[in-house]
This record gives sequence, structure tokens and C-alpha cells, in this order.
Amino acid sequence: MEVKAKYINHSIAVNGVVSLSFALETPKRLERTEDLNQLLTKLQVGKQLLKIDIDIAREKRSLDANAYFHVLIHKIAERLEVSDDEVKVRMVVSYGELAKDENGEYIELKLPSNVTPEIFYKYVEFVGDEIDECGKTWNKYIAYKETHTLDSKEMSKLLEGTIYEAQEIGIDTRTPDEVAKMISLMEEKK
Repeated sequence: MEVKAKYINHSIAVNGVVSLSFALETPKRLERTEDLNQLLTKLQVGKQLLKIDIDIAREKRSLDANAYFHVLIHKIAERLEVSDDEVKVRMVVSYGELAKDENGEYIELKLPSNVTPEIFYKYVEFVGDEIDECGKTWNKYIAYKETHTLDSKEMSKLLEGTIYEAQEIGIDTRTPDEVAKMISLMEEKK
């Protein structure tokens, strides 16, 4: 169960007992409280171990931002006469977020030099090579997060970089809403 909550306070005893107080911040607070109570009651009976992830809540990226990102990707690809996918990979590697594992460590790949990483995962950047004790050459890559996993802050950074790249090659980056507002203002002045 995942819930958004506002932190109130906590205490940590030397024996490892942690007490955490928080207030649920969901629109269906009463329903979520009942769900949480039922889950915790079940867990008490079985004395099962819990897996608890606590993190700062970030808003998910908006679908509008995602749609605008893909419009820009397509415009850049048309201008450069390459595939949308090629531009998207370049933008993610240039302006995206590095991928991390569950321990917060950056994800790195090491592949034989004759293997291209794109057959496994496309959002990677070459960071060097190494030769093992047998004389075999390995290429090392660092992975970036897929765009559908980005939160609003991460998506904003990616979108800003993509807008910059589009503007650098002369693409109009105004959104349809911005264009509509400009037309409306011009009509008012008439």
C-alpha cells in the first residue's frame, strides 16, 4: 500500500524501535485510513515483516508535458532527418536522470566490446572500456531512467533541455495554448 502523508514527528530508540507519526494527505483519507488499519491488523496477527519505503513525494509528470515533449521530439527528428527514437534517446542521455537501483546506486552495464547495449536497453551512455585479466575488452555504460518513470521535476529538466535543442535548430517551441493566447491578444487589439 502506498500513501501520501504529511510528516508529524518520529523517535528512534537504541533497541531499534522506530515510532513515526504522519497524517494521511489523500482525498479519500477515511477510506485509506481504514485500508491501512486492516493491513496493519493482519500484519499484527501473523507477526510478518514489513517492507517500508519512505521518500519525499513528488508530483507525477503531467500528460501535457509528456505530449509536448513528444511533439518536440518529432519536430527535431523531422528537421534533422532522423528517427524520433534516435532523438528521444539523445535527449534522455543529454538531459534525463541517471537510473539507480533499489540501494540508490547508479546502474552501470559492462558488455563485451562487440555487443551493442541498445539490444538490451536504449537509454545508456558509453563511459569507457576496460580490459580484463584474459585480455578481453569490455565497454562500460551508465543507464538513464526511462521517460515514463520520471517525476515532474525530472520531466521538467528533460523538457527544458529538449526545448533548448529545438530552439537551437530554429524550431518554434511555443505550445498550442501559448499560440492561442497570442492570437486572442492580437484580436483584442484590433
